[in-house]
Amino acid sequence: PALTAPQALQSDAANSQSDATCIATGSCWAGICHVRGVPIGTALGLRVVHPTMSSRAVRFVTSRLRASVSFGTDIVYRLWQCEVPGGLLIYASDEAAGSGKVPEGARPMIGEVETASGEKLQVQGRVRLPWWTFCSDREGVLGMPLTTESGQITVVGCECSASVSLELPSSRQLKNWLPDAVASPQDILSHSRCKELLKDFDEILIALQLRGAEQEAMQPLILPPFELMVLERIVDNCCYFVEAYRNAALERWQRVGRDDQDVGPYMEVVQDVKQELGYSQVCELCTRVAQSSSVMQARRELDRCVRNTLTLHSRGARLALAYLAAARAKPLLEELCARIATATKSRLVCGMLKGSDGSTRAFERTILGAESGPPRDLARCRLVCSSMSHVRETLVGVLEGVHHWGPEVAIADILDGFAEPSAFKPSKVALTVIWRCSSSTILFMGEIEVAHQTIEAQAKTIEIDMASTRFFNEVSNSLMKGTTGVGQLENVEAFAALRRLWARGYKPAALEPQVRGCTMDLLRKRECIEIALLAAPDVRIEVVMPGEMLRLKDVRVQVEDENQHGKTDQEGRCTLSLRPGEKVLKLRHPAFASGWAEQELVVDGLAPIFRVPMTLTFAVWRSPIIIRGAVFAWEYWIAGSAFASQREGEGCEPYSGPVFAAQCGKLEAINGKLTLKAGTVEPVDDTETLPRNQPLHNTDPLSLFSL
Repeated sequence: PALTAPQALQSDAANSQSDATCIATGSCWAGICHVRGVPIGTALGLRVVHPTMSSRAVRFVTSRLRASVSFGTDIVYRLWQCEVPGGLLIYASDEAAGSGKVPEGARPMIGEVETASGEKLQVQGRVRLPWWTFCSDREGVLGMPLTTESGQITVVGCECSASVSLELPSSRQLKNWLPDAVASPQDILSHSRCKELLKDFDEILIALQLRGAEQEAMQPLILPPFELMVLERIVDNCCYFVEAYRNAALERWQRVGRDDQDVGPYMEVVQDVKQELGYSQVCELCTRVAQSSSVMQARRELDRCVRNTLTLHSRGARLALAYLAAARAKPLLEELCARIATATKSRLVCGMLKGSDGSTRAFERTILGAESGPPRDLARCRLVCSSMSHVRETLVGVLEGVHHWGPEVAIADILDGFAEPSAFKPSKVALTVIWRCSSSTILFMGEIEVAHQTIEAQAKTIEIDMASTRFFNEVSNSLMKGTTGVGQLENVEAFAALRRLWARGYKPAALEPQVRGCTMDLLRKRECIEIALLAAPDVRIEVVMPGEMLRLKDVRVQVEDENQHGKTDQEGRCTLSLRPGEKVLKLRHPAFASGWAEQELVVDGLAPIFRVPMTLTFAVWRSPIIIRGAVFAWEYWIAGSAFASQREGEGCEPYSGPVFAAQCGKLEAINGKLTLKAGTVEPVDDTETLPRNQPLHNTDPLSLFSL
């Protein structure tokens, strides 16, 4: 439901109890609201409320005759579950689609979904995920002015009034600034009227590094609230410019082919390095470290910290706080790497914080990996080695150095760039190192790079050649499709953030491969699509003879409601896929049953095992042995009831009387019919099942009877 402009403004004024009044009227249609009659230079507070998004509020000043602001909702759709033989089908439908569009018998899904970050979310018929890749476009607006008593706006002593009051270009305006050839966002920003952003941000980073070096051990770097707010706005402005560049570049250079750099010499060097002694040991060591319990535990802590940050802070605030932590982590990281370099005799290269040289790479990484949080290599050191054997020794030195530092330091991730070398992916080993306090809260984070000197020297040339087109190529390769103006929809993937789905009583399942690339636009057109099948539990059934621990082979087993059927093997076992709940099991033996026998069981686990006794019927008769016209003796016969009609010989008659079984004891045959009544079904553990070498499992059931 969309509010008209007067309703939105009036409700905002009522809630805030301010003196705000409705100064203009407008109308909403198809997600676009036009408000006319706003004077230039007017300070406005705009609040947007919708069921598919968190309440958004922005304050800005109009600076042009036509001003526009865009907001992105969350990715919202409904999930339905429908019981089918063998499992549970999961359907997804558009939020606005009616219930008549889903299959008959479907009901809202109750369960969990696992996101790509490993987080599990409860689902009650509706999924709502953040739209991390949305590009908020704005045109003709300025941020609310910030004022101080002195009239100057500073962050850690750096004057930045110009960067705070800039009017940032929209993607449509930025498109006109782009040259014919592909250029990097750093080149565009440094030669535009917004170049003060990079200049002021560079000065702030240098000052932050000096401030971070003065802090006491394990003490975070904290800014006054006003300075932190200014830093957040500057960072957010830089991110917005790179975001606008992304959209403008995709439209401006959509027909421009990539510049094919000559990467032949670089790849030749990489291949030569792979032949060195120690290459395989480096790859094996990286794999072993990545799979170690300590690294996996630290990685989970880091992922949890990132998820909390994503939900609590805006993009600008997240990156600003990450830079504060990186400025404090830099001296700690340099001290750690200095010890390692001394012990391993590797060359230590300590650079400035990422972005201190006027680079926009940190903002590019933030835009490309919006759902992954800020870049982890804002503070980094590089250890350069002379050979692959030296690389391995240095990696061992890093592991030992982190261990000797203390329990507050841990390796949270390791990426092996040597395993799959590429001109677009640095051939080096990158280790993410975290510092945490006693409460397991992550305070600082940095990255240690271990590189080969020959590859590093060649990579510098490639990096210079690729600098102008790297971000554009990364954007072109990504699945993100940029917006081309306010009101146009981004072709966002609906299920990109989903990994697996859970429902009570069913096995978890991943998404069907053919729906992974489904966009919200396609979902809206098709209204309802099948996305996954949660398999029913595999129920193992052991059919046994009543009173005897004797498994029966060749027994037909079926559950009509589930359309499941099978036959027991030589071990008397079969497996059926049955949905949770009460089930009626039908059994039929080819020899010892004249019809179907029924048993009831309850499926309440993912891999239950049941011991099912089966009612068996036998035919018992006797035939006389006649000598010289007189009955000399009687022969007694027993057979399955299915063979009762095949009795042979004159004078045969049904037998009535006692019959003894090995374990059941005395039974009574009545008029030639002997029945072994089955007991109840017993759920058993895997350790309680009959062993395969059980001596009776191949015994003929008829041999167990005697008179």
